[in-house]
Amino acid sequence: MGARVVSGATPAEGKPDDEAGPRQRIDAETGLPVWLITVADLASVRLTQTAVTVEILAENKPVLPQRPEIEFVGLTVEPVRGGTEKEPWTTFTYRALEVVAAPRRMEDTRPLPMALWLGEPDEPQRAGSPQRSVGGTS
Repeated sequence: MGARVVSGATPAEGKPDDEAGPRQRIDAETGLPVWLITVADLASVRLTQTAVTVEILAENKPVLPQRPEIEFVGLTVEPVRGGTEKEPWTTFTYRALEVVAAPRRMEDTRPLPMALWLGEPDEPQRAGSPQRSVGGTS
């Protein structure tokens, strides 16, 4: 299963320049600009969190597929811990390299019934039609 887009790609705000104001955040490891996409997890693993924001590391703004169901290429999940000893907390940072359309459900991708050749090649029968025995009596 994939995720459903909640909001399109927006630049992640970084440290402001002195005069120009806020600028886009750059990933420290890759040197790539960071884009944010908010998605709803279709698997609904955590009922308390209905949507998550995924950081996309890409030179150019990610182009989202036309369908709202997407998958991430190169997805990583990094735990971030904080708080105090008495009240610790953990959250997660989701990062990916690319966004692609999620494959359609199996029901949507099943091949349509094809003609089956039973007996002579000039007498095709469609799948699901009553079968006749080949090489014998019916």
